[in-house]
Amino acid sequence: MIVLAAAAFGTSAPVASDLDRAVDFLSLSRAARDGDSVSVRVLLDRGVDPNGPRLDASGLGARLTDTYERPLQAASGHGHADVVDLLLARGADPEWCCCSCVTALHSAILGGHEMVVRSLLQGGADPGRPYEDGRSCGDLARNLGHQDIASLLDRAAEPSAGTVAGSYHTVSESEWNQELVLSADGGARLLQTNWIAGEPETLSTREYSGTWSLDGPVVSVKLSRVSGSCDDGVFTAKFVYAEALSLQDLGRTETVPGLVPRPKTREGTPVWPGKMWRTEALGALDWP
Repeated sequence: MIVLAAAAFGTSAPVASDLDRAVDFLSLSRAARDGDSVSVRVLLDRGVDPNGPRLDASGLGARLTDTYERPLQAASGHGHADVVDLLLARGADPEWCCCSCVTALHSAILGGHEMVVRSLLQGGADPGRPYEDGRSCGDLARNLGHQDIASLLDRAAEPSAGTVAGSYHTVSESEWNQELVLSADGGARLLQTNWIAGEPETLSTREYSGTWSLDGPVVSVKLSRVSGSCDDGVFTAKFVYAEALSLQDLGRTETVPGLVPRPKTREGTPVWPGKMWRTEALGALDWP
């Protein structure tokens, strides 16, 4: 334990050893698991780090704490919402995970603790982070029969307008390239570029402008011609926002955010030519 008594006699308090810090941390985890908010607050006020002490990796203290659940996980799994709120306020990391990757949010879902799930989401927990077996948070809750929690997580996992806003490209080796810019204020701009392979002098452009909106993961774009085209009509297109769209189509292995066109829903609604990837991920590609 951390020694405080020496200060009362005017002498310097001894520096806590790795083992002392490990014991204090384990005490915090146990208090969090038991819902003992008074002890949790005392230990935090004493300076115990809710994310775990920094210890010599080869020492006994590190071996004691490395595989032990963090206080936030312990409180979350046992449904102690007041302790969860206290730990989050003191800097506990909601995204720390153990094993294959079980976070505090996963622990709360497994226990069916809706109030804890709400607290963790407000504290920055990622509802899009899959469980260790690959299931989404929403599916994990659904499979366990926690429908209210599943609905809450599904809503939380939907992208925000701020997340979706940005520039996207669709890329072809020839004849067709598009840049779609979705502004944070709801404005949309599309620049279409056509050319013949190996003949850069044939390059021509069309520009459209309009608006966009977000309904869950569905992005709806409504555009009308600005320049470079003889068609004066207004057209709409719908996409599904993908947080991790594969770049395999472009000969690369990583994933980036992007837009996947939805199929035509009614006659006269144009189908978008192809997927669109976040522009900053395509900077290394050669443009015509």
